[in-house]
Amino acid sequence: MILFVSILLFISVLYFLLIFLLFWGWIKLETIKKKKTPFKTKVSIIVPIRNEEVFIANLIRDLDLQDYPKENVEVILVNDHSNDSSPEIIKNLIRNKNQFSLVQNTKQGKKNAIIEGIKYSKGDLVVTTDADCQIKSSWLSSLVSLYEFRKPKMIVGPVVIENSPSFFQKLQALEFLSLTGATAGAIGINRPIMCNGANLAFEKEEFGKAKNDLNIRLASGEDMFLLFSIKRKSKSRILFLKSPDAVIKTYGRPDLKSFLNQRKRWTSKTRSFSDWDSIGIALLVYLADFSLLVTFIGSFLYLKMVWLFLTLFILKSIPDFIFLRGLTSYFRVKKLMYIFLPLQFLYFFYISFVGILGNFGKYTWKGRKVR
Repeated sequence: MILFVSILLFISVLYFLLIFLLFWGWIKLETIKKKKTPFKTKVSIIVPIRNEEVFIANLIRDLDLQDYPKENVEVILVNDHSNDSSPEIIKNLIRNKNQFSLVQNTKQGKKNAIIEGIKYSKGDLVVTTDADCQIKSSWLSSLVSLYEFRKPKMIVGPVVIENSPSFFQKLQALEFLSLTGATAGAIGINRPIMCNGANLAFEKEEFGKAKNDLNIRLASGEDMFLLFSIKRKSKSRILFLKSPDAVIKTYGRPDLKSFLNQRKRWTSKTRSFSDWDSIGIALLVYLADFSLLVTFIGSFLYLKMVWLFLTLFILKSIPDFIFLRGLTSYFRVKKLMYIFLPLQFLYFFYISFVGILGNFGKYTWKGRKVR
C-alpha cells in the first residue's frame, strides 16, 4: 500500500512541476505586434473542405477581408469529396475573386487535401486553416510579421473555441484553451509537442522535405507529423505566435457523440508518434488523471483512500487553476473559470476513457468511418 501511494504521489508531483514549467514557457513568450513596413512574402492559404455548407461563406468573407496585400496571397480551397452544396456555394462566392481557387482532392482525407493544395500553391509560405473557423482581418499579417522578423520554419498560431451559453460548449472551450496553452508553453521552453492545423504556417520547402514523415496511411495528423519532422532538424525554428490579432476561433462539438469522435480521432494519431517529448507528456498527463479515477473508485471500497484522492486532486488542481487563470485572462474569457471545478472533476473520467478508446476501434468523422 505504501508503494502504491508513493507511486501515485510521485506522478502527481511530476505533473505539478510539468504544468508550472509549461506556464513558465507561456509567460516567456513575447506578444508579437504587426510590422508597419511593407510585406514581401508570397503566401498560399490552403483550406480542406468537406461538407462545410454552413460555414464556408463566412470563411471566404473573412479571408477576403484580410489586411494583407492581395497581390501577395492566394487562397486554395480543396474539396475533399463533399456531398453537400459546399462546392456550388464556393464557386458562386469566388467567381470574381482572383486570389481564390477551388480544386478537387484526387485522393481522400484531410491530409491528402493539404498535399493536393500544396501541389497548386505558388507561395513560399504555406498557411492552413479550417473551414469552420472565424478569422480576424489582421490574422495573416500577424503571421507574416513574425515570419519576416524571425524566419522560422514553422509558426503555430492560437486557436480557441467560440464562447457559447451552452454549459457543454463552455466545458469544451476551457478544456481546449488548456491545450492551446500547453502548445504555446512547450514551444516557449523549446520543446514543441503539438500544433493545430487550423492556425499553422510553414515554409513550402520544409513540407517537401518532410513528405516521407507524414504517415500518409493515417487520415489526418499532417500538422503534428510535420512539426515532429521539422523539430528533429531544428526545434528552435518552430515558434508560437502569441498575439490577440492572430487568434482563430472555432466551434465546439454540438453533442457528446461528435465530441468523443473528435477526441478519438486526435488520440488515434498518438500510436504513430515517435517524438519523446510528446509521448512523455501525454503519458504523464494520462497517468495523473488515471490515478484520480483509480483513487476515486477506490474511495467507495476503502474509506481511507478518500484522503489520497483529495490530495491528488488538489495537487493537480493548483497548477491547472493558475495556468488556466493566466490563459483566460490573456484571451479575455475569464468567466470560463467559473466552470473550472466541474471540468476538473469530469476531466479525469474523460481522459481515462478516451485515452483507451482512441487507441482501439474506429471513429466517424464528417460522414466517414476511419480505422
